[in-house]
Amino acid sequence: MPTVLERLLGPISAADFFARHFARQPLLVRGAGGWAAELATVETCERLISEPRIDVMYAREGSPYRGERGDLELARRLFAEGYTWVMRDVDRADPGLAELGRGLASDVHGTLHLQLYRTPEARFGFGWHFDPEEVFYVQAVGRKRMKLRANTQHPAPLQQAMPTRLKAEAEPAPIVEHLLEPGDVLYIPNGWWHAADALEATVSISAGVLAPSVLDAASLVFSELAADPRWRRRLAPMGRANPLSEDERRAEWKREVDALSTELQQRLTAEELTTQLFAATGWWKQR
Repeated sequence: MPTVLERLLGPISAADFFARHFARQPLLVRGAGGWAAELATVETCERLISEPRIDVMYAREGSPYRGERGDLELARRLFAEGYTWVMRDVDRADPGLAELGRGLASDVHGTLHLQLYRTPEARFGFGWHFDPEEVFYVQAVGRKRMKLRANTQHPAPLQQAMPTRLKAEAEPAPIVEHLLEPGDVLYIPNGWWHAADALEATVSISAGVLAPSVLDAASLVFSELAADPRWRRRLAPMGRANPLSEDERRAEWKREVDALSTELQQRLTAEELTTQLFAATGWWKQR
């Protein structure tokens, strides 16, 4: 039986996807997500908008709605005023979407961020932006225009180090446009700029998979070191009141840093580290 990833890729093999596209180049697959689109109807959105287990926000052309979350009546009124519904972590409240998202996150390996967007005709929720996740975008209802461009300013972003000010207007990379129709699947690599506008009233699924980076291995080791009082103890005072000479103080610091370097080398080359990293970065480890 094909995996969720294989079903979304349609005629594209998983081997070809990982070799040519994953974390490198976008990929548009026409019609491969028709089965997934059935999970995200207008009725689905209206059922989930008041669900307390998911996070909801409203945005209109780059500006968030500042009022209360409200109920379905308020959501419908905001939709009529041009606001996009953004429903985050919908896998918490919908079994079908949960099966889609978690299956995909397991196929790729990473933590899952699963969202639904419902956007009014001729509107958009957000302007140019990029994400640290690998994004699998399924167009479920209506047609949407998606613009993409490579990110030469901040490639391969990390979730914990996302820039606070995005400068899309300064990006020199060329823009590519795709017209998404119901059932189309668009893969957007981490870091790629994207912006969408609805040509009709639309519903879209955005399944983001935060794949681990090399630095996640270092973070795992540092968290283990932080649990050991030996590495939490303070270095010798470097202030002028210390009676030791500056050279002696520096030498003492260097001995401590050298000891840490040896410990890091041992832990980073331990055979069990990759197993620990795999266990720490699966979809079940929501960040």
